[in-house]
Amino acid sequence: MPFLWNGNRCEDQQLQESLGAPVVMMSIAPNGRFMACFLANGVLTVMSTSFGNKILDFDTSSTRKPLQMVWCGEDAVLLSWSGFLLMVGPFGHWLQFPYAGVPTHVVPEADGVRVFTPKGCEMLQRVPPATDSIRRIFSTDPAALLYDAMERFEDGDVKADDAVIKD
Repeated sequence: MPFLWNGNRCEDQQLQESLGAPVVMMSIAPNGRFMACFLANGVLTVMSTSFGNKILDFDTSSTRKPLQMVWCGEDAVLLSWSGFLLMVGPFGHWLQFPYAGVPTHVVPEADGVRVFTPKGCEMLQRVPPATDSIRRIFSTDPAALLYDAMERFEDGDVKADDAVIKD
């Protein structure tokens, strides 16, 4: 049972009802604010380390325990199974990376995760929100408009200024 030390006494956090299954594996975020729990029923639950807020429930559709579970930066969790990696980000967005027949070992770093295989090493990290706002299709973010104007200018388009000048 998860207990929280409060001054001179321990308090049971009554997580049996909110989690719904036994915790098989857990990992704390680098900033110490969040905790990821892989449950016996295959659900990845992310909650605050104060146990007050449940942030995310994500059904992995696998009751097999992952080989590793680490944080990728401050807001994404990477689960490693034999044959693939699963990255789960905020709001339940996810990406799967196949590594069929290749053993992997993942090591968390400050801004991502390093993936080691017998053939080499790769770095996985979430695309920063600032970069996403620039490169997102039909983005009207000021940085995206400026980037579009720069591309037009480099292509020799005489209307490059129209992309940044608003009436």
